[in-house]
Amino acid sequence: GISGLVGAYITERAERRHKMQELEESMMFKIKDTIYEEASTFATIIVAIIDGLAPAMAAIIAIIPFFLVEWSVLTLEFAYVVSLGLTFAVLFMLGIFLGKVSKENMIVYGIIMIAAGLLTALITVYVTGGSVI
Repeated sequence: GISGLVGAYITERAERRHKMQELEESMMFKIKDTIYEEASTFATIIVAIIDGLAPAMAAIIAIIPFFLVEWSVLTLEFAYVVSLGLTFAVLFMLGIFLGKVSKENMIVYGIIMIAAGLLTALITVYVTGGSVI
């Protein structure tokens, strides 16, 4: 989460500064110390927080079943199944959200996100030699 937050902030800040420079050049007007600069800074911080916390929250959701194993509520095997289901549900909902934001087919975006998750899982299993533990 911290790595994502810092990385997103730095990336978003650089991108917004570049766009502000382009805007200043096209308008021939300095934006520094204006409400536009304040709004841009605020938006950068919000985007960085969301980009940084989203993966951390997804990871927390995915490990909840394993806490239930420790409390003898679930078996380890069932915790894997529940964790996988929760992870794919989160990926699908993220796809739905991205589809809605882009005004494109939300179901297709959800399926694409699940496919990306499956590909990531397959690569992980391959790289670890077939063991995910």
